[in-house]
Amino acid sequence: MGEDDEILTNVITQGTLWQAIKILAIPSLITMLLQEVFNFTDMYFVGYLGPSAIAAVSMGGIITSILIGGVTGLSSGIVAVISRHIGEGNVDRAENDAVQAILLAVLFAAAASLPCFVFSRDMIVALGADATVIDDGTSYLQIIFIGSITIFLSEFIGAILRGAGDAETPMVALSMGALANLFLDPVMILGLFGCPKMGVAGSAWATVLTRGISVIIMLSVLLRGKTVVSLRKKYLKPDLKSIKRILTIGAPSSLNAILINTSIMTVVSFLAPYGIEAVAVYGIDSRMITLVTVPAQGLGVAGAAIVGQNLGAKKHRRALHSGLLLVALSQLIAVPVASVYYFYPELIISAFTKDPLTLAMGIDMMRIRMPGLFFLAMGNVLVQCINGSGDTMHPLMFSLASLIGLRVLIAYTMPAFFGLHGLWYALVYPYIIYATLNLLWFLSGKWAHIRI
Repeated sequence: MGEDDEILTNVITQGTLWQAIKILAIPSLITMLLQEVFNFTDMYFVGYLGPSAIAAVSMGGIITSILIGGVTGLSSGIVAVISRHIGEGNVDRAENDAVQAILLAVLFAAAASLPCFVFSRDMIVALGADATVIDDGTSYLQIIFIGSITIFLSEFIGAILRGAGDAETPMVALSMGALANLFLDPVMILGLFGCPKMGVAGSAWATVLTRGISVIIMLSVLLRGKTVVSLRKKYLKPDLKSIKRILTIGAPSSLNAILINTSIMTVVSFLAPYGIEAVAVYGIDSRMITLVTVPAQGLGVAGAAIVGQNLGAKKHRRALHSGLLLVALSQLIAVPVASVYYFYPELIISAFTKDPLTLAMGIDMMRIRMPGLFFLAMGNVLVQCINGSGDTMHPLMFSLASLIGLRVLIAYTMPAFFGLHGLWYALVYPYIIYATLNLLWFLSGKWAHIRI
C-alpha cells in the first residue's frame, strides 16, 4: 500500500467523519447521478417516439432492473469483504478478493445472458404489455442481455474500488460514459449523422456501449496499480473460500433486490388494464424518483465502505455515527424533490409527454408518492450501511415482510376500493415500513458484530 493509500485509509478510519464522507460520498453521489443521466437521456429521446415507446422502455427497464438489482446485491458482498480487509490493513486478501470478484462477474454474465435473451419476449408478455409494446420491449431486452457482461463488470469493478476507498475512479469512468451516452442516444434512437433510426433498440445499444466504456476505464486503473488494490496474476486461480465469502454476504442482498423488483413488476403488471398511459406514468415516475434514490444510494454506497473499514479497524461507534450522519444528509436531498412532487407535478410530467390523460394520471400519482420519498432516501442509505457490515440477512427479512408481502397484498386488494390509486399506494406505504424497520435495527448496533 502506497503512502497516498495509507493516508486515504487513515482518513476513513481516523479523521473526522466529514472528511471520510467527503472523500467517499461526494464522488459516489456524483457517480450515481451520472448513472441517472443515462436513464434520463434515454427516456428523453425515446419520448420523441410516443407513449408506446416510453411504455416499452419502462417495461424493459423493470425487467433489467431485476438483473441489475441482483448484480448490485452481489456487489454488496464485494464491498463488505474488501472494505473489512482494508480496514484491517490486509491488502493481500483484498486483492485476492478483487480478482475473484472479476472471475465471478464473467461467470455470472455467461450464465445469465443466454436464458434471459431467449425468454425476453415471454417476460414482456408476462407484464401484460399491450400489443404495440411487445416487439419494442423484446428487442430492448435482448440487446441489454447480449451486453450483460458490461453490467456485471461495471458493478463488480465499481464495488472493488469503492470497498478499497476509491470512489473517484468510478466517478470518472461514469463521466466518460455519460458524455458518450449524450451523443449516442440521439444518434442511435433518432437516426442522426447517417446512423439508421433504431428507435427503442437504439436506446439499448447506447446503454451497452457506454457501460463498456466505463468498464474499460475502471479496469485499466486496476491493472495499472493506480489505486489501493490491484489485479495481480498470482490470484487468477479460483479461490473457493474467497468466492464463498463474497456469495454468502452478497447472495441475501442480491435475492432481496430481485424480490423487491419482482414485487414492483407484479404491481406494474396490474397497470395494463388502465392503459399504456398508466404504464407510461409509472415509467416517468420511476425515472423521477431517482432524484431521491440515486443520491441516497450514493451516500449509502459510501456508507457501506466507511462502515466496513471502521468495523475492520474495530471502531464500531464510528461506524454507527457515520451511518446516522448519512441518513440526515439524505433527508436534505428528499425535501426539495418532495416539494416539487407535491406542488408542481405537472411540470415534471409535461417535460416527458403532452398527452392529456397521461398528464392527469401523473399528477395524481406524484402527489400520492410524495410522503414516501423521505423513507426512500432513508432506507437506501441504511440498507447499504448494514450491508457494508456484512449483515445482509436482516434487510432481506424486513423486505420479505414489507416490500414483498405487504406490497403484493395492497396491490391485490386496494384497487377494488381506490382504483388506480390503490396500485400507487402499493408502491409507497410498504417502503415506509421497510425503512423504519431498518432504522430500528441500525440503532440497535447488533449488525456491527457480524464476522467476515
